[in-house]
Amino acid sequence: MGGCCSAPKSRYDESYHTTAASTSANLSSAPSSSQGHRPPTYSLAQIRHATNNFYPGYEIGEGGSCRVYRGTLQNMDVAIKRFTDTSDESFNSELEILTEIYSSNLRSSRLVGFLGSCSEANERILVFEFMANGTLYNMLHNRSDDFSLSYRQRLVIAQNIANGVSDLHKKRTLHCDIKSMNVLLDQNYGAKICDFGFAIKLPQGSDFVATGNMLRYTEGYIDPEFFNDGLLSEKTDVYSFGKLLIELFTGKKATSVMPDWYFGGSMQKNKEIITTKIRKICDRRLKYTAALQRTFVEAIFLAIDCISADPDARPSMTQASNTLARILERYDELSE
Repeated sequence: MGGCCSAPKSRYDESYHTTAASTSANLSSAPSSSQGHRPPTYSLAQIRHATNNFYPGYEIGEGGSCRVYRGTLQNMDVAIKRFTDTSDESFNSELEILTEIYSSNLRSSRLVGFLGSCSEANERILVFEFMANGTLYNMLHNRSDDFSLSYRQRLVIAQNIANGVSDLHKKRTLHCDIKSMNVLLDQNYGAKICDFGFAIKLPQGSDFVATGNMLRYTEGYIDPEFFNDGLLSEKTDVYSFGKLLIELFTGKKATSVMPDWYFGGSMQKNKEIITTKIRKICDRRLKYTAALQRTFVEAIFLAIDCISADPDARPSMTQASNTLARILERYDELSE
């Protein structure tokens, strides 16, 4: 994925962010197990009791190979992911990644909390912290116009996501399925990344992993470069994040087709186009203020950098987080 090309001079050189402070980190060890230990396991009886025997009224989500239920374990609201496919492959691959995250110092505040698992009889189950406001996708696309995330909330959500992916990358782990359906919101609309079923650990000594084009992917978010060489890298996640940023700030669903205001070519040309079309580009539900007008271009410009055709020209996720911190700080100053 462009790995043999020399990296061009990027506006995301570290010196570009001298005024930005990273707000990621917030790492802590697992709360109920000492570092290096496997996460706890639950009995099937406990899971059945927590979900009233998988009562349909407790179901809060459904995927291609699982159903998700709301339940109560040890007086705590939890989300219980019940795998429905006959193969153990999906369950085992996600459990492996989650176990590594749990048993290392990668307990990022921006990754949904993993609480344990159950593998008993024919049941394969993962238990997570419950996130009260559901997926970012539903918040953006399935809610009435009576409520909409504010522009500031969206900036914070974007930075939360960037921090979470950055934390994964620091441990040489690729998420490989960054999208609005895999971002959950808590009661305060803070964002956390979920669903690690496609996550991949980078091989020792390599910045790429070969998949042979066999990776399952979500249309609209996958890096087109992947189809050329079948390689995944941190910049694959960066591309998906860029498409998610466009979705977040425009309110339009991600597709494999670029927005009609993106013409490629020079960055300066794109900036000129975007500057003249802010009202058309931004989500119509956003309150259009002077502070939004003066910072929106920077947010969309970051998204364009993330989806650059040249992976080497894309920022790292840490750089993206720093840029969003600077945009948020400027927005708050302009809103005073």
